[in-house]
Amino acid sequence: MQQVDLLILDEPTNHLDIEGISFLESFCQNRGKTLLCISHDKRFLNTVFDQVVEIADQQLYRYKGNYDDYLDQKIARYEQQMKQFGNQQKYLEQQEAFINRFRYKASKAAQVQSRIKMLDKMETIEAPEDMHTAKSIQIKRSERRLPATILTIVDAIVGYDTQYPLISLPAKLEVTKEMQIGIIGKNGVGKTTLISSILGQQILLS
Repeated sequence: MQQVDLLILDEPTNHLDIEGISFLESFCQNRGKTLLCISHDKRFLNTVFDQVVEIADQQLYRYKGNYDDYLDQKIARYEQQMKQFGNQQKYLEQQEAFINRFRYKASKAAQVQSRIKMLDKMETIEAPEDMHTAKSIQIKRSERRLPATILTIVDAIVGYDTQYPLISLPAKLEVTKEMQIGIIGKNGVGKTTLISSILGQQILLS
């Protein structure tokens, strides 16, 4: 609404239809001023932004580029951190093995004490946070075989009033088990009402 130097957006693509998201992308791309945005929308981050800041391990990590660039750099940083962590763990094991072996040997007492002091002063490297934070979801497979046709709707309309229906369905609508259907449309045209009607939460008008 106003010409501002810094525009802060928090999940701006939530609840927008496709046209709304396209408008927002174009608006952000053509502003020519600073944007600061929180988003889980990968496409929006890829299209609009040229820097990504991630919060992880109670720190901020800054990456140049869009979301895809961030993923590549994050993998590289994770692999480097794992390498550093592994190298230090191996070194610590070697020093502790030496200390335990010669702890009570008089001729090695000075070396043992020196290594103990060195380990006490050493800054330990923490294992990096696991990149894959999403937990695997276990879905129990049904033993029952699905029928070829999952859903059949005949001569139905969707809405709250037969005089002003939201959606007029085809004379016969069949959904088979091989289908993967996406429902799109502007906000308010009846997408959720259609699903609610199919689930029996709304009445399918005839």
